[in-house]
Amino acid sequence: MTVDNIDDDIDTVNGPADPIIPIDFTPHDKKGARVTFKPKPIHFIIGIFTILSGIAGWFVLTARSVFVEVAPITLLRLKLVVGYIFV
Repeated sequence: MTVDNIDDDIDTVNGPADPIIPIDFTPHDKKGARVTFKPKPIHFIIGIFTILSGIAGWFVLTARSVFVEVAPITLLRLKLVVGYIFV
C-alpha cells in the first residue's frame, strides 16, 4: 500500500460512499427546557455553612496572636468588710 492508493483502499473497504442529502430546516419554536431556580432549605443550609466557613477562615488567616497575662491576687491585697471585697 502506497500513499497514492490510500483513498482507493478506503473505498474498497467501506464500499461506495452514500451521498449526503440535506434535510429541511425548521426554525426553533422557542419552547425549550426552561431553567428555573427554586431555593430549597438545603440551599440555605449550604449557604450559611459557606459563609460561616469563610468568616472562620478569614479570622484564622488574619488574626493576630494575643497573650493575656494573668497576675494572681494575693490574700494580702484583699480586705473583707461585711461581705464585700475591696481591692
